[in-house]
This record gives sequence, C-alpha cells and structure tokens, in this order.
Amino acid sequence: MANKTTNYDLVKPLPNEYYDVAIQNDNMDIIDDELKKLEDNKVDNLKVLTDVPAGAKFTDTTYTKATISKDGLMAKEDKEKLDGVEEGANNYKHPTSAGNKHIPSGGSANQILRYNSSGTAVWSDENDTTYPKATTTKDGLMSKEDKSKLNDIDDGANKIIVNNTLTSTNTTQALSARQGKQLKDDLVVVENDLVTLDNKVKTHEADNAKHLQVGERESWNNLTKVKKNITILATGWVDDTLASGFWIYEITGADITVDTVVDINIHLTDLEKATNIKSSNLSSLGKVTLYADKQIIEDIVCDIKLIKEVM
Repeated sequence: MANKTTNYDLVKPLPNEYYDVAIQNDNMDIIDDELKKLEDNKVDNLKVLTDVPAGAKFTDTTYTKATISKDGLMAKEDKEKLDGVEEGANNYKHPTSAGNKHIPSGGSANQILRYNSSGTAVWSDENDTTYPKATTTKDGLMSKEDKSKLNDIDDGANKIIVNNTLTSTNTTQALSARQGKQLKDDLVVVENDLVTLDNKVKTHEADNAKHLQVGERESWNNLTKVKKNITILATGWVDDTLASGFWIYEITGADITVDTVVDINIHLTDLEKATNIKSSNLSSLGKVTLYADKQIIEDIVCDIKLIKEVM
C-alpha cells in the first residue's frame, strides 16, 4: 500500500507499484490548492497572519506630536495635563526644617504638644496648674498690689462719692471735710447770734417798763436787718499784703455803725470760692472790712445781717 506525505497527504507509490496518472493528478491538485491559499493570504506580496480587508495595502505609518487641541502620539487631554506638570514633579521632597515639620506621630488622650527644640514638639502629659494665694509681698491669683489694696478695705464696704458742695440733694454722697468744717463754722456763728439775741430779749424782759412806746417798738424792730444777695466783687479786693498780710475788701452801707455787729453769710453755692476769707469781720462807721489770705478771683454772693448793739 502506498505511503502519504506528512503535511498535505500526497500519495507516494511504493517502488514495486506501477505509475498511476490519476494518483499523480490528485497530488498536483492538492499542491495547487495549497499554493492558492498562500497567495490569497498576502497583501502587496507580504504575508499576513490575520485576515485583512480585501484590497488592503501596506504603507509606512507616521504619527505627529500631540498638542492640547489635537491628538498625536497621545490624546490631546493627556497632553494638556502633562503641560500642567512641572519639571521634576515626581522628585518633590517635603522640607524638614523648623516650621515645616508635621505633627509627630503617637500621643494619647489628655496629652498636649510641648516645645522640644526649634521647630520640634513632642507629646507629653498635661499637668494640673496650681496658683498660690496672693500676699502683700508676692503675686498669686491676684497681684501683690491688689492684695494690699484689698486688705485695706473693710468687709461690706460701699463706694462713697464725696460731694464738695453743700447744695447737693443726693442722699448717697458724703460731705467733704472742708465743707463739713465750713458748715460747722456757720452753725457756730448762728448759735452765737441766737445767744446774743436771747440775752437781749432777757434784758428787755427784766426791764421795769412792761409796755413799749411806738418809738421804742420801731427802735426795737430796727435792731436787726438782713440785706440779701450782696455781691462781693472779685475786682474790689485790695492787695494789703505788705502792710497787713491780707487782701482787703470793704462793704459800705449807711446802716453800718460802730455799734453794729455784721454777720456775713456766704451762699452755699459760693462757699468753695470763699475758703480763703477770714471768718472774723471788723465794722466801723459806714463800712465793714473783710480779710482774705489770698486774692479772691471770682465774684461771691452773700447775705449780710446787721445787728445793732443795745447800749
């Protein structure tokens, strides 16, 4: 029996067989078919391993560079992204100098960061802070100065506003020491006047005459006179400091005689202006003289009480 080739099954007659034209023709047909297949799988005489469209031709392929508006060797979107990346961007290294370090790892609840060195902090426990009480010589929860001030304040002390005028109607303000003294001096003057008047009344009651005549009554009524709202002018003071050591002011009036007791009552609103005026006044015929330790620079309003002495 004849043999066949390995790849295409061509018939190979044995040496002892006769030549058969039919077998030869079959072999030639097989060879013809395979050669045709090889020819059909070429494009421009080049063999390809996969199916390609009919009539396809091989050409040299070229690619342009990509731009941000046109595809090339990469998509235009990738090109635009690449243009926005700086040179050496993949080589960035975060600085480790002071001011550029991150919070250190570790730590736990109730811990805080504390200074370790320049630009470096470490985790540590938060200790309770205690403050000593302040004394008059050492700061504590308040300054030593405030402690000294507090020690000088009585328990339950209230703020008192000192009023320097006698005309205030505020019941929560205190009178100053100066105004208190002035008030006391005025009350002494009033008390002395009352004593004097009381003595005169008692003298008159002890008189044998039980009834007053018309002239006597008029004379009695004229013993005391009050002149109100008299202005002591600042420009009227005379410098007599070389001779007497005082500034002098004279108030004149026909009712002032050598036997007249003159009482000058400064209005409450002007008491502070009159602090340098002497409280004692000397009267003579037709005038009364006021004395002041210093020059009076403001006008002062007063009332004048004239009391005639009964001889």
